[in-house]
Amino acid sequence: NAEYMGVPSNKTSQHLPVPVSMRILIIRHADPEYHGDTLTAEGHKQAQALADMLHALQQSEPDAPKLTKLYTSPKGRAKATAQYTGDKLGLPVEVEQWCQELSYWGHIGDKQNKLPPATGETE
Repeated sequence: NAEYMGVPSNKTSQHLPVPVSMRILIIRHADPEYHGDTLTAEGHKQAQALADMLHALQQSEPDAPKLTKLYTSPKGRAKATAQYTGDKLGLPVEVEQWCQELSYWGHIGDKQNKLPPATGETE
C-alpha cells in the first residue's frame, strides 16, 4: 500500500492530512536613530521599500501564502519599520515582547556577563 504522510492510501480523502505552506519572515528594523529610538531619513526610505517589495511579492505570486500576521518588538525603530508594511498590506501591527532583541547574551556564558570562548579558543 502506498502512503501519504504516513496515512495508508486506502483511507478516504477526508482522513488525509492537509499540507500546509507557511513562510516566516524575520526582518530587522530599518536604519535606526538609536538615541531617539526611531528611524533615520534613510531608515524611513528602507522601511517603505521593504513594504513595497513585500506587497509586490504577494501580488506576483498569487498562489503563495499571504502575510497574515505582522509582529514587532515594542522598540520604536521596530514599530516604525513594521508600520510601513502594515499600512501597505492592510495588516495590524501587533506589538509583542517576545520580539525584542536579547541584550544579555553574555549571561549564557558566565556570571561576569562574558560570552563563552568560541570552539577551539581559550580565555
